Amino acid sequence: MVNRRNRDVSPMFHVVIPARMGSTRFPGKVLHPIAGRPMIEHVYRNAEASGANSVTVATDSEDVVAACRSFGGKALLTGEHPSGSDRVAETARLMQWGDRDIIVNVQGDEPLMPAQAIRIAADVLATCEPAVMSTLALPISDVEDFFSPHVVKVVTDDTGRALYFSRAPIPWNRDHFAQSRSELPEGLGALRHVGIYAYRNQFLQHLTDRPPGGLEQAEALEQLRALGLGAHIQLQVFNGFIGPGVDVPEDVARVESLMTASETRKKILFVCMGNICRSPTAQGVAEKLADERGLAHRLVLDSAGTHAYHVGEPPDSRAIKAARRRGIDISRQRARRLSSEDFEQFDYIVVMDQRNFEEASAMAASGSRARLKKMMDFASVDITPDVPDPYYGGGHGFEQVLDLLENAMGGFFDHLQKDAT
Repeated sequence: MVNRRNRDVSPMFHVVIPARMGSTRFPGKVLHPIAGRPMIEHVYRNAEASGANSVTVATDSEDVVAACRSFGGKALLTGEHPSGSDRVAETARLMQWGDRDIIVNVQGDEPLMPAQAIRIAADVLATCEPAVMSTLALPISDVEDFFSPHVVKVVTDDTGRALYFSRAPIPWNRDHFAQSRSELPEGLGALRHVGIYAYRNQFLQHLTDRPPGGLEQAEALEQLRALGLGAHIQLQVFNGFIGPGVDVPEDVARVESLMTASETRKKILFVCMGNICRSPTAQGVAEKLADERGLAHRLVLDSAGTHAYHVGEPPDSRAIKAARRRGIDISRQRARRLSSEDFEQFDYIVVMDQRNFEEASAMAASGSRARLKKMMDFASVDITPDVPDPYYGGGHGFEQVLDLLENAMGGFFDHLQKDAT
């Protein structure tokens, strides 16, 4: 094994799946069959599809090692550990990965964790130099989830840096909740934390070498140890679907049902260059139209940029304001970069202009280029062949973008519904 720890080389991206057999509520669950395959195999295949340089199952069980080898997976036998992070840290030491390498911790009981989510967690950390960790969140729309102590909430600053994680309902709208707790106030922006982490290896070793702090012990949330150490944790809002994990035997049937349903969901990715004005706006318009047409449950919508500009940042404030005037909220989106893996994950890659089309085509394998579509090909207005980029123009350009996208999106959704019949 070559020791890369102090070599001046580009960081690698590794996925480690901690998988212990001794679950209190569901012993041996990582090997329990789901849709005809052991659960750990589903997790492993999703991790492989993320484009990671390596995928390793870290376990305390020879049975898990044997199961992984039977489906062609790589597994490593580790010692006993109090947490998955400790098991991941030992794996990194045994593999002699470099200090700057990025390691994504994917739990072994998360068979519905999408490859795209794993990749985004790694990409956010890779492109946010001050951060030593990254993680994901989903918007909360259900009031029961907001008040449930089993749903971990997170709040961030305006740049997406995590400020705090809690089982308590945060952020707290004092005036609204003083009157009613039966619904969430508009614009609350509550986020549900998704338990996937990317670490820089050097910080992971430091983190697992420190004892739990008071906040971590009070909330039973390991990530609070990192915040207690002053760590910069960068958070990305994930706009796709992430299903539940498996905690008890009764969860298996639900996960199998969701696996079946996900096979019929159309996955659509909107693409521009920097991903802070046109493509997030397109996603927001699509979400609104999908809701109006009753199609939201049948679609997975996301956006990306062909360049690394603004990765991890929210949309342009002018785009947010223009969309908000039409009842569309794009404020919780965060820019990410288009990857070659997107062409395997999405059924449609919808680009905003000819330049985006050419750049995306260069990234796509020849067999997946048919998935590329140009947004304005679905428009009924004959004004421009492309959705203009208003980032460098005046504020009126964002309104023009919305006009064009709302027109073209209607035609695109007609195309989707026609395709489905």
